Amino acid sequence: MYLGFFRQTSGATIKNLTVEGNIGTFDGTNYSIGSYAGGLIGAANDTTIENCKFKGNVYANNMAGGFIARTDTAIEDNNIKNCAFEGEVKSNTGWAAGFAHINANIENSYFIGDVTGKTEVSAFGSYSGVKNS
Repeated sequence: MYLGFFRQTSGATIKNLTVEGNIGTFDGTNYSIGSYAGGLIGAANDTTIENCKFKGNVYANNMAGGFIARTDTAIEDNNIKNCAFEGEVKSNTGWAAGFAHINANIENSYFIGDVTGKTEVSAFGSYSGVKNS
């Protein structure tokens, strides 16, 4: 199950959006039922996020990303530009990344907060390209 402001995107461009709140739940011990949780998108393919901000927390059982939890396309096909994240990203059993778990270019963006996961943890992203950040 994918959790996010947008559950899934394909060929999308998201611009000038601010989202505040929590994606998923955390009761102090257990995380929400979502396997993949992203602040903006649960699963993204060929997607650009530009001039966006997420302020809140993202909780998942498996993959958690501040903006994108999961991608299925090449790194050059998903872009995060001029964006900001403030909050925490937590994964109960898997990966956690400040912006995107895998396959995303991150450009001129910042992350303020905490990232907690079981297997891989990164403030920007696991296997992501980072430019001018």
